Amino acid sequence: MGGDLDVLATASDRGGREVPDPYGDQALLTPAMTMGYDAVPERERERLRRYLEAVVAARLAPVHTAVAFNAVYFGYDLGGEGYGGSPLCLDDFPVITFGECAPVLPVGAMVCVATGSDPLFAEIIYREGAHPEVSAHGDVPAWVSGAPAGAKGLGQPESGDPPRRRELLVPDLQAFGPALSLSPAQLHRLRTRRRWINGDGHVFVDVCYPSSEAARHDDMTT
Repeated sequence: MGGDLDVLATASDRGGREVPDPYGDQALLTPAMTMGYDAVPERERERLRRYLEAVVAARLAPVHTAVAFNAVYFGYDLGGEGYGGSPLCLDDFPVITFGECAPVLPVGAMVCVATGSDPLFAEIIYREGAHPEVSAHGDVPAWVSGAPAGAKGLGQPESGDPPRRRELLVPDLQAFGPALSLSPAQLHRLRTRRRWINGDGHVFVDVCYPSSEAARHDDMTT
């Protein structure tokens, strides 16, 4: 507990400034922010900036736009609980089940990885295509480059079924604090078994897209 408080103090006491509470009396997201940067009063920008600086200092995972928005909107706790005390409903999270097709999961999605024992709650901080024909060293068969999702091989057209695409998801496994996270020993066992997560703690999953057009969208258009 003392270590968490030390991190918080280091992150928040620059120049004696108090870090705003995302659920405090003064909102971190304000109506003016929907009108562009220049429309936001400096005091509101500074309040949001102080909180995000503290989030970056407290989290081990990268904090990009999607993660930063989640932190502010859902109230990421800087004292070590992460999203554990947020209003998020865990039962509403999409579930990633080994061997089953998963829904489209954009960066920033909150998910539950079904591990066969305790569920693994996480925030997706990165994703990329992981075609099964791509080798561990990055070698790519020529026909894969530019092929649409669902293509089976050179000259083989897509079927009429909704396309599937193998993807690698990078989850932040500590985003929900110790109460909703597996212990280091449990995570080590999962990494060793390489069934639900691989040795790096990443998830490989077959994603089902509603259409070929949807499979071509990036995170800005999904």
